[in-house]
Amino acid sequence: LKAIMVAYSASAASLVDVTLVAKYHVANIDGSFLRVPLFNGTYPGPPIECAKGDTLRINVINDMKKEELSVNWQGIVQNGTNHMDGVPYITENPIASGGGSRVYMFAADAAGTFHYHSNQEFIRSGLHGIIIVKEPSGSG
Repeated sequence: LKAIMVAYSASAASLVDVTLVAKYHVANIDGSFLRVPLFNGTYPGPPIECAKGDTLRINVINDMKKEELSVNWQGIVQNGTNHMDGVPYITENPIASGGGSRVYMFAADAAGTFHYHSNQEFIRSGLHGIIIVKEPSGSG
């Protein structure tokens, strides 16, 4: 898998731009060929890497034909950005099918490994990936 990365710096936080495209693909996931929704055509979706203190700007495009979409950033504290939490009809309206998009923007305030996933139950299994937030270089 190809990670989406930026250079890490102890002196300044970076803006990390990522694009995730949700679309159906035929994939051999468990020995059977299935038509499944995937982010960027991979299972799991691409890992997103950044440094603690960076701001993530994630453009999510919904290229599925019928299904609405929202994305939850599991474990990322949404302090001041609750509207980016990805809970459909509670913190946001879902992204419309057929090419709708939404830009999620929030800070990576804690180092660790986190999980992103769709919050629509029937498409959740294919639309997910990890976020790796590293300590900035030179921080210890």
